[in-house]
Amino acid sequence: MDQKNLRDWEARCTQEEPPKCKARCPLHVDGREFCRLLAAGQIDKAWAVLCKTMPFPAITARICDGDCQNDCLRSQKGGGIELAAMERFVAENAKRSPMLRALPPKGKNIAVFGAFLPGLAAAWDLGKKGFTVILFCEDKLQGLESLPAERVSNEVIDKELAQLGKMNVSFAEHGKPDPQTIMAACESFDAVFVDPLAYNSTQLGIIEVDPGTLQTSIDFLFAAPDASGKSSIELLAIGRKGALSIERKLQKASLTAGRDREDPFETRLFTNISKVEAVPPVNVPA
Repeated sequence: MDQKNLRDWEARCTQEEPPKCKARCPLHVDGREFCRLLAAGQIDKAWAVLCKTMPFPAITARICDGDCQNDCLRSQKGGGIELAAMERFVAENAKRSPMLRALPPKGKNIAVFGAFLPGLAAAWDLGKKGFTVILFCEDKLQGLESLPAERVSNEVIDKELAQLGKMNVSFAEHGKPDPQTIMAACESFDAVFVDPLAYNSTQLGIIEVDPGTLQTSIDFLFAAPDASGKSSIELLAIGRKGALSIERKLQKASLTAGRDREDPFETRLFTNISKVEAVPPVNVPA
């Protein structure tokens, strides 16, 4: 068999395809592995699955709205798995968190404008990868004040934001930055990411934005279109997308290669559930 035919056959293999919940999650959390560990009573290991994928896991796990529940195959057999509720349970009951390790400093300075969920996620990912980040905002809590207090306490928020200090991320709380300041930052920083809830690309007067990378027509400036109406997890994914694009840009790597499955996608994995018994979900306690 020649190499072309071999690659064609490999491309048809579905054994390594993710389950629907992971494929459809904007952050691609491994819901199947999470459920397997939690079913085995391994709460700390289940928590580690979330920490591996989520920015600000103690916050994100508590605000996830569980969109993947509609994609769960169990939704066709009585009701989808209540993954969001289980994430909150694990966030509340895990006894040990994986150690947060940021990569050594890369000597590159990034400006992030806006401390809403996209900006915070971008700062988190860039800081973990060794970039020095300054997050310009009115107030470092501006994007977290609207979170449901019954799920996310001030103590949890303070602890998660404190993690940024371990990753060379600092806040510059000097009022709302204006578009002129943002454009000027392109000259003094190695790259700039603009939180769309602070300023979307239209408000910045930018017409051209690559939706797959958030690269604008201004080199090293990354921004997004209007993000109103997006879920919390979708907003975090916007910040992650911008952070990955900045990393690639500064490494002089392709901004587009291998990113066809970065957004939610349809998996090719097939699971026959014709013989699976329909079972109603257990009601989630108040």
